[in-house]
Amino acid sequence: MHTILLEREESHAGIILGQQSYSVGEQMRRLLKLIAAKSAKDMQNQVEFLSDWGDAIA
Repeated sequence: MHTILLEREESHAGIILGQQSYSVGEQMRRLLKLIAAKSAKDMQNQVEFLSDWGDAIA
């Protein structure tokens, strides 16, 4: 969808992709981190994966 819209020179509000392997609670924690870090303007025409928004391993 993202690629098709950009090829048509159309925009979208942003796409967030999750994984079923995460619990609902874990998906929400990651989504809240993403929302805190990126504004609606920052998300425009972007694709974000919730897997990128987990805790960093030290």
